Amino acid sequence: MSMKLRDAVTEARTSWQCNYTRIDARWSLKQLHGLYHLILDNRDELAKHASSGMCLHLLPLPRDLSHGPPCLDCFAPDLIAVLPHAEYSACANEKDIARLVGELSLHIQDAHQTIARPTRTASAPLLGQLEVSRQPVGVSVVVFGPQNPLHWILGPLASSIAARNVTILASRAPRSDPTMALLERELPKYVDQECVLLVPSFDPANLVEGDVDLVAIYVSMAAITLTRMYVYMYYQDEIREPYLNNLSFSKTAFFDTSNGAFNLAIVGEGAKSWSDIARELQGASNRLVMQQDRLHAVFVREHDINALRCLLPLSSTETTFSDSLLREGGDADFEAALLSAKADCRLLVTLVGSVDQAFDALVALSSPIRQLALLGPEAGKHEDYARAWLPAQIVSIGSVYPTTVPGEFSFF
Repeated sequence: MSMKLRDAVTEARTSWQCNYTRIDARWSLKQLHGLYHLILDNRDELAKHASSGMCLHLLPLPRDLSHGPPCLDCFAPDLIAVLPHAEYSACANEKDIARLVGELSLHIQDAHQTIARPTRTASAPLLGQLEVSRQPVGVSVVVFGPQNPLHWILGPLASSIAARNVTILASRAPRSDPTMALLERELPKYVDQECVLLVPSFDPANLVEGDVDLVAIYVSMAAITLTRMYVYMYYQDEIREPYLNNLSFSKTAFFDTSNGAFNLAIVGEGAKSWSDIARELQGASNRLVMQQDRLHAVFVREHDINALRCLLPLSSTETTFSDSLLREGGDADFEAALLSAKADCRLLVTLVGSVDQAFDALVALSSPIRQLALLGPEAGKHEDYARAWLPAQIVSIGSVYPTTVPGEFSFF
């Protein structure tokens, strides 16, 4: 199952052309059940590897930044050697396993529905009701390093399998890495060896664009939570460097797996269906959604809040309402509330006087933003500003999207 990249691409393309993932409607179900048992049978080892993850984004900044961005060598070696984040505690790892099992159950449920009804009805402006058929993209490559295996290997693998792709897991880590050792030993026992292939010691320079249909790169930026945007972007560019050739591919997506980033949304102006907005917010902030995909906070204008409040869960364990930004000097209180809500898996609903006030709060935010979703019928008019001025890696319009690539096309 473990092989060189060229051999893996050749075998994956052969498997795709032979329709192995499509000829049997229950193929994805069988693989998802296999992945489920792999997680349960190896949960202790998976949790142990998750605990070994390093977290640098809490390290203190050097005071003198006058000569440009600091290098990692300027931090105390003993701090860099061992600084496990609280999110990687044993309790948190067990929760991650539970959430991943929950995510698998959702994939399995969706696969059952697809078998029962291959096409689905959707409505589109001006076009009316349409029949939508979802199809796999083909050969999908998931690139990962020595990060948390639950989040950035098994999660994307489950999504790719659910989409019925042939998947190549390409690791930057050497064979001696404990996660790689586990995958080489266990994956062949649980999933189709002809459609899930493993490439250790992956060199991004060897990947040719035309050989595969989708590339998803999951890399921890090892970035510190900085107050100066240019410093954060420096680390981002530095760590992207090995993948510059891959990032020029039209079929490549790059994802930062560092733990400090937030997923946020702004509900903008215009007449809208509040029931649809509430449904989207609840689905994106559900506790079963992995932390890196989960929506952490939403900004709602003050005069809109009553329409939304009655549609969201009122339990304080699920939703927290905050008016800190309506008070003078409330930015610090907002960031503290945001960190607390993320740690407790709660959705923070923040009241603002206007969309511009929400943007001001995001500019002042010291933590990185993974995704900013602009919701509402007039969301598009704020897109240019958001992309130009906000430190968000992903700006999505009209919906909150999972940062894990689903790997499928929709045909109308």
